Formats: sequence, structure tokens, C-alpha cells
Amino acid sequence: MISPGMSSCEHSLNTLRYADRVKELAVTDPSETRCSTEENETNLQVNENSNNSALSDSDLAQLISLNEGELSQDLYTFHEAVSALQMLEEEVLDMHKLVMDDTTKFLNVAHDIFSITHEVDYDQEDYAKKWEDVLLKQRNILNEALNQVTKFRGQLLQEEQISQKMTRTKNLKYN
Repeated sequence: MISPGMSSCEHSLNTLRYADRVKELAVTDPSETRCSTEENETNLQVNENSNNSALSDSDLAQLISLNEGELSQDLYTFHEAVSALQMLEEEVLDMHKLVMDDTTKFLNVAHDIFSITHEVDYDQEDYAKKWEDVLLKQRNILNEALNQVTKFRGQLLQEEQISQKMTRTKNLKYN
């Protein structure tokens, strides 16, 4: 299960990046600040537009290096798991669409192959070969889809376990 707080994760990272930039701006010359602010706003827009759906590993690594110990390893691991989960989800959804599209094609081809058998002198060997090829292709696609969804479910379980571990750690910390 994805944590309800995950929707604000990208916002939190952007906020932390902004806070880090503000610290850097306070040390610089005010005339440089105007240029830096414009560059930072451009960079922030590029960052927000480039990958809103999933956190990149470089962002997480940068976040850990900037906070030097303030961000726990558990939180970093959690963010990595969620990022991997989001990528897997996209792959599973793409594969699902492919299976649906291919199943439609499969049914049409299967119907065409079956209609060959209604002819009086159809070639049985040709029929069997075509039917076998179509079935093998469909089986391969379904096996790939099954492998992806199994991997996705495993990632969901891993994310849930990490989330529960973080919750227990947080509860112990505040009690």
C-alpha cells in the first residue's frame, strides 16, 4: 500500500531543495542573488516538469548528502521502494494495455484460423502450425504480464513492510 503522505513527497523534496537554495543565497552578494533567483526558478520549473510521477535516485542521493544524517536510512529506503513501485506500476499498466490489445488481435486471428477448418480440403498441417504459433505467442505475452504483476505485488509487499517498520520506529521514538 502506498502511504497517504506519498502524494506530498515530491513537494517536500522541492521544499527542501528550495530551503537549501535559500541558505546558499544568504551567503552570496545581493547582485548575484537576482541572477541566481531567476536561474533557481528556471531550475525548479525544469525539475518539477521533468519527473513529477517518480522520484529519481539522484534526487534521493542528493537529499541525503545535503541533509547529512538528518534523513534516516529507513526514509531513504522507503523513498527508493516507492520510486521503484511507481516505475513497476507504469510497466504493469503498459503491459496490461498490450495484453488487452493483443487479446483482441488474438481472437481475430483465432477466428480466421478456425474458419479455415470449414473448407472441405483445408491443409491440416498448415492449420495446426498456425494455431500453435498463435497460441505460443499469446502464452508468451501472458507469461510476461504475469511475471510483471508478480514482481509488482512483491514490490507492494516490500513497500508495505518498510512503511510499517518506519511507523513502528516513529511510534517508539515519540513514546
